[in-house]
Order: sequence, then C-alpha cells, then structure tokens
Amino acid sequence: MDTSVNEKPIITEYDKDEDIYYLCFTDKPREAIAEEAGDDVFVRFVPDTNEIVTIEFLNFRSRLENLFGKELIFKGSEMPELLLSPLLPSKK
Repeated sequence: MDTSVNEKPIITEYDKDEDIYYLCFTDKPREAIAEEAGDDVFVRFVPDTNEIVTIEFLNFRSRLENLFGKELIFKGSEMPELLLSPLLPSKK
C-alpha cells in the first residue's frame, strides 16, 4: 500500500453566484471526467490514473445552513480563518 503523503496544496474556491464550493488538487486545468459521488457532490478525476482533480459541492450554502443553522454564513476562501462566522447585524 502506498503510504506517501501528497504535499501539494489544496486550493479552495467558492462561486457565490452558482453556490458551488470547489476543492482543487491541481493548480493547472486538467482534462478529467466527473462522477457524482454523493448527493450534489461531484469528483473530477483523470481516468488513466484516478488522480482527483477537483471535488465540487453543489448547493453549498444550503448544506451549511442545514448543518449549522441560518445564523452561520460562508465568508469565502480569501479569508480561511473566517470560513464560518456568525451573522452580525449590519452597522448603519
């Protein structure tokens, strides 16, 4: 069994307009095929090597709301320390 550790960084991205959260395991576009791995979860991989290119979570916001309640929101991967944070009332 291969016990080596993949030390490539995982790139995360959230598309707010499409409500899709991406985990990218490569920094370059790769030709791959997608298969649904679960309810609205797709894994894109290279068929010859089974190398995973991306994992895509559709309807991500509703998934978070179902898990943590509507009081939590997704802030985006540009601020990883604040991926989940309580909704705060806006200051006017």
